[in-house]
Amino acid sequence: MQESVSMNKKKICKRFLLYFSVMMFLLALGCSGGGGGGDSSGDENTVIRSTTKVLDDSSVHQLASVSDDGSELTFSNTTPQLQALSPGDVIVTGSGEVAPNGLLRKVTAVSQSGNEVVVETTPASLTDAIQKGSLEINQTLTPDNISSNIASKRGVSLKAQKSAQSIGSFYLEMNDVVLYDEDENSETTNDQIRANGSISLNPSFNFGVTIDGSRLKKLTFTNTTTEEAQIELAANASILDISEKVEIARYSFTPFTVWVGYVPVVITPILTVNVGLDGQVSVGITSSVTQKATLTAGLSYDNGQWEPISNFSKDFQYEPPSLSSNAELKVYAGPQLNLMLYGVAGPYGNITGYLELDADVSANPWWNLYGGIQADVGVKFEVLDHLIAGYEKTGLIDYRKLLAFASTTYTQPGTVSGSVKNALTNTALSEVTIKVYKESSEITTGTTNSSGTYSLSVPAGSGYRIEFSKTGYITANYYDITIDANTTKYLEAVLQIDVAHSGAGNISGNIVNALTGIGVSGLTVDLRVGINVTTGAIIASTTTVSDGAYGFSNIAAGNYTAMVSGSGYNTAYFSVISIGGSTTASQNGTITPLLSSGETRIILTWGDTPYDLDSHLTGPLLDGTRFHMYFPLADANSGSTWPEYVKLDLDDTSSYGPETTTIYSQISGVYRFSIHDFSNRSLSDSNALSNSGAQVRVYRGSNLVASFNVPSNTGGTLWTVFEMNGDTITPINTMSYTSDFSVVMHAIRRPYSSDVNLMRNMPTKKK
Repeated sequence: MQESVSMNKKKICKRFLLYFSVMMFLLALGCSGGGGGGDSSGDENTVIRSTTKVLDDSSVHQLASVSDDGSELTFSNTTPQLQALSPGDVIVTGSGEVAPNGLLRKVTAVSQSGNEVVVETTPASLTDAIQKGSLEINQTLTPDNISSNIASKRGVSLKAQKSAQSIGSFYLEMNDVVLYDEDENSETTNDQIRANGSISLNPSFNFGVTIDGSRLKKLTFTNTTTEEAQIELAANASILDISEKVEIARYSFTPFTVWVGYVPVVITPILTVNVGLDGQVSVGITSSVTQKATLTAGLSYDNGQWEPISNFSKDFQYEPPSLSSNAELKVYAGPQLNLMLYGVAGPYGNITGYLELDADVSANPWWNLYGGIQADVGVKFEVLDHLIAGYEKTGLIDYRKLLAFASTTYTQPGTVSGSVKNALTNTALSEVTIKVYKESSEITTGTTNSSGTYSLSVPAGSGYRIEFSKTGYITANYYDITIDANTTKYLEAVLQIDVAHSGAGNISGNIVNALTGIGVSGLTVDLRVGINVTTGAIIASTTTVSDGAYGFSNIAAGNYTAMVSGSGYNTAYFSVISIGGSTTASQNGTITPLLSSGETRIILTWGDTPYDLDSHLTGPLLDGTRFHMYFPLADANSGSTWPEYVKLDLDDTSSYGPETTTIYSQISGVYRFSIHDFSNRSLSDSNALSNSGAQVRVYRGSNLVASFNVPSNTGGTLWTVFEMNGDTITPINTMSYTSDFSVVMHAIRRPYSSDVNLMRNMPTKKK
């Protein structure tokens, strides 16, 4: 009996040991992948190959490093599992500290030196590890999934969702992002093409794979994105052929792990955002588009057959382009999603919205603006099944729509020119950055040269603003500029104040009557911020006293426009500056009494030097001859030779002006107005007139109908300002010398084109 009990105990013990051994084997099989040929999870649809080794925690813990190309795995200590590795085995790991994207590698050699184990490997595919099985993942990407994000380009800001109503989880802002820089010098901006705007994204993907017989049988990949992109382009360079694609942001996501039996498949999404342009670009091109779209683009593979998957909805909003020459330009922006399996490229898809501009000045319409959407998808099979070639479907979605076209014929551009000076020293400022804006859109940009001058081509139009900026100086803005086609618009010199003289300062000067040169009391002087600002907020007001003097105190350093008004006078405007910590005096203005119907008044003013500039008006008389009104006829007591037609009301010989001429009765024909530098009349090389700050204003009735600024940094002692015929005033703005024989001959050949010959042998002025 005792022997029977003993034998039963032995049988039970053996059974228990057998059961325990089986359980441990199955547990090891489930954890290490050491088994093969069987169903590791109890699912008959999943079969893992016998050579597949999913490293256990002990082995993963010993992984010290992975070479850059992934071919060499170094373990600091050996483990039973590592000792059992042999060439032909396929190593698999999930995401870990040393290999965050996991590993899928085929062993070629194993060596050991002391405790250190080095495993040499080559790339493996899923079909090397899995005999039969499938996986599927549907994932919406959110900022919570991000492991790292990089703004790849200066000027790009990666932000959280813009608002609760924003369509995208990812929001990027672009501020002067340089897409192209001809000299690759970020400090020079007049050779750049830049983009502004924003991109909002909400991306998701679906990825599925079916493997059978160690071959990939089915694959599905779709990339679904809801996108809103607002892109504004400004070109400051002319390029005949350009193709630039710029990555502006890159998001790397925390790896997702999908299990096929006990094999972890590690999928790491990488989302990049690109902006680019292709074609022919000209200086001065600006255009913008807002594109909203929801798109699904993908591929389906089934036993060797590929089928595209696509669906999209779209909406475009745009601003008409600003341009002045031929162009063939395509600007695009959008995301590209790459799925990395164990860090190796797999499926990918990119979606781009674009704006396309085609312009030909000889065509009708001369420009056409298109909006479009494109989507490309593809699969790289190296990590999936090395026996199947990669596949790409370009133009899976290829939508293009005409948004707008030119409704008018082509108009030649104009030019804006001027100079910038140091407000304290009155010397030229070089390397001042000049940006031309139309509303909020940047049209073109440039810099001042060593002489402080600039000249920019600008499409004909009105309402331009120019910004002048330089490191160490207060930025100045010149407003409400009109550019006429085929004409150069000369602006008054801009005086910039260095930051050492920021803070508050004082402004003072006198307002004089243009007819008498005597100060006018009781006038209102209002101050606005900026140059040539005639409307908007008034920051300070004052009233002129008995001698026409005015003053402002405690005004922030900068550039301002003074507006002078009073009963019986035309409203007048002139530029003033405030320099911190000091009073800037002699900032004088001129105001003219209202004119009767049919009368025209021309007023010349200038700066401290030259001391004597003279106005010269020539025009028709009823007998077919021409009059010449200038300083000998300025004495009101002696009268004008033609008092019923024209009069030089006031002559000034001691700087500043005003010098005033009035046409009382206009006769049919051409009138010409010129300025002569009497102080430097004998010179043949002089910039004094050009640097005088001379301004000419033309009034009719109660209106200022034209104004002119002397061309900057240009030699000459005679400035031919404008011609007038009827109600048409035509800018001439040429500089010449009264001693220039070729100019005289030109005047003889073409009467009325210049009055230079009239400046010869003029009488001497009374001292």
